[in-house]
Amino acid sequence: MNPDNRNVCRFYLRKSCRFGDKCFNRHEKPSYSKLDEDELSVLTFEVASSSKHQQTHKNIPKTLTNEPIAHAPLNSSQNAKQKKKKKSSNKPPAQDLFELISENKNLAEKVNMLETLVSSLHEQFKEQEKENAKLINELNSMQLYDEDYKCPVCFEVFITPTLLNCSHMFCEWCIYKLLEQNDQCPICRGRIIDYTYCSNAGNIINRMIERMPYEVKMKFNKLKASRDEDKPKSLLLRAEREQLELIRITLNGYISS
Repeated sequence: MNPDNRNVCRFYLRKSCRFGDKCFNRHEKPSYSKLDEDELSVLTFEVASSSKHQQTHKNIPKTLTNEPIAHAPLNSSQNAKQKKKKKSSNKPPAQDLFELISENKNLAEKVNMLETLVSSLHEQFKEQEKENAKLINELNSMQLYDEDYKCPVCFEVFITPTLLNCSHMFCEWCIYKLLEQNDQCPICRGRIIDYTYCSNAGNIINRMIERMPYEVKMKFNKLKASRDEDKPKSLLLRAEREQLELIRITLNGYISS
């Protein structure tokens, strides 16, 4: 064992000696080739135990070991090879690319098939809706044009259904036309004394008309509007008939007396 190396200041090796030149130990780097293995292990342990020394002098543990310095470039070349391998491993091989392309094609074909299926189902749904609407309209037409909702004079759906004192129902316009000629019910031949609007039948017919197609509603509304326009004329003719009836009755009374 070399006696000079024993007096080497260990704090100097860690660059933390506070005495400087006044230190009793020597401030020289030891010749590590002459040190014993025990001292080398102690020095290596002490130098490596300092975190500050590891940060500022990272190569000291390597110089204190028995391994040659020439291993550093070998390790760097190995690290570079490993990095290249990692980079190359990130790139998929040609076979994987071919599989991905074929898989994408298959997925695109499946998507196209699903889109065509959805469009065909949508068209079928529209056709089914049209058929259902047609059936509903036919059912409503059957209910609307039932004999119970038809006027026995014009054979149309009741427009402003009016109930006579004899419990027979007609359209208001039809009653006005009847009263232009006489005051007898066309069914029972009873005298028409009074008549009133039947709100229940009118509400039912209006609700059924609202469920009908546009053409049926337009036809109903046009017919109702034309009859409303003709109503004043019918009332005037009715008043003239009643005046003539009074004159006839008066004349018959004078003649009989």
